[in-house]
Amino acid sequence: MVFNIQRYSLHDGAGLRTLVFMKGCPLRCLWCANPEGQPPQKTLFFQEKKCCGCRKCVERCPTGASAERSGLIVWDKTRCTECMECVKVCPTGARSVCGREYTVAELASVVERDSIFYRGHGGVTVGGGEPLLQADFVSQFLKACKEEYAINTAIETSSYATWEKASSVFDYVDIFQMDIKHMDSAEHMRLTGVPNAPILANIQRVAQTYDFSKRTMIIRVPVIPGLNSSEENIAATAEFVRRLEVVKRVELLPYHSYGAAKYERTKWSGSYQLNALAPTAPDELMERLAALVRSFGPYRKDRGLRRGGAEQCRSPYVYGTLSVPGHAAPD
Repeated sequence: MVFNIQRYSLHDGAGLRTLVFMKGCPLRCLWCANPEGQPPQKTLFFQEKKCCGCRKCVERCPTGASAERSGLIVWDKTRCTECMECVKVCPTGARSVCGREYTVAELASVVERDSIFYRGHGGVTVGGGEPLLQADFVSQFLKACKEEYAINTAIETSSYATWEKASSVFDYVDIFQMDIKHMDSAEHMRLTGVPNAPILANIQRVAQTYDFSKRTMIIRVPVIPGLNSSEENIAATAEFVRRLEVVKRVELLPYHSYGAAKYERTKWSGSYQLNALAPTAPDELMERLAALVRSFGPYRKDRGLRRGGAEQCRSPYVYGTLSVPGHAAPD
């Protein structure tokens, strides 16, 4: 189940990327920017600003979830069964279905059509949601991309899954973009709804299992002021990453609240919990934490790639420096 395909991205892997967002996520991060991607099933998405007030949804709704009040069309989530009858009659797209099923061949064909733009440097990036929640499908999809079309593959993942499921996907990944949201398991549970032990264990196992002379690992840390932005937590993260010895770079991703409005547009996401925070993380905070992360580098030890103890980065992002691709916090 896919809830979005985004083309021509420059910040989600090497080169120009096609992003495939898989539906469903076991985490409930307080700052999630894509709450519509959390439920694994198709869901109703209501954008009130697109509503023209035609009342067709009111007339069609079998449960009274769509109603008119004071001249405005409102949506009672508690009465909605997501039968999607309103979607069928909405003339403006204010009501839409979030989620589409593809076969492996269909999705691979969609990505292959973009490959002319990659010019040997781009590829496909699978994110979500959490792609490991659909491990069987994603592994087959990435295998098809690599073996049938020779497309470079990347994954954006929380790594929250059993190793059996995770490795079935990771076997076909060229670029690992792996999130670490907090090093303290109790805090991780409070902020995301799940413990971090399986996540850290999977990241360590990836570092030990795969040949990173041919692959790339990037660790991404969403910086949420007051929640995981302490120097103690960032230092613990940097030390964990340093011990892996295979990480190309650490990306500190500034918090933003751009997805807050989406919480009112879906039935399953509840209300946004971080309205009290400033809409973006302060630059001063990001620079200070970047300097801290830098002090733990280099992160990638020489494993036959180059001589001298550490691989030198030729990209604009040296290991441990602040990398801010698009001001987007991972889900």
